[in-house]
Amino acid sequence: EADSTATVAGTAASGSGSGAVAAPDSSGSGGAAATGAGDGSADSHEGVVGVSFFSGSDGYYCVVKELSWDGSDKLVVHFMVYGDGSLGDIQDPRSSRITWPPGRSRTSKVQEYSHDDRTRLVTGKLTFNVPTTSERVAFEFGEQGYMPIDITDFLKPDA
Repeated sequence: EADSTATVAGTAASGSGSGAVAAPDSSGSGGAAATGAGDGSADSHEGVVGVSFFSGSDGYYCVVKELSWDGSDKLVVHFMVYGDGSLGDIQDPRSSRITWPPGRSRTSKVQEYSHDDRTRLVTGKLTFNVPTTSERVAFEFGEQGYMPIDITDFLKPDA
């Protein structure tokens, strides 16, 4: 199962030989390599949290750019998903979910998009009610096919 989880922030991204992904900016014209963590605070993790490739295609990937909190139990996932068009449109972000064992999941209750072009690029925020669990928690983009991004280490510890 560890092979199916893609994380970045000092480690390699699954599906990428170099551990770095050239992520286009919101205009789709290029961008910085997604390799490190930013200067997040206790209530936010900025930089690249993880990269998830669509199974069998390097032309479709989701970058989780930041995790932040809205109150004490709502996790906001700031994301960018790119598709080269070879497999059709990008999947609906509303189908994205937070998952944890044994086979449980929650979908996003709030979605905001800053760029919504399903043929190439979608950027925005998805807000989830976070489960109370000591198990591993992952973010999975779309309906199916994207590798989960382990976000356990970025969740707030129980107070």
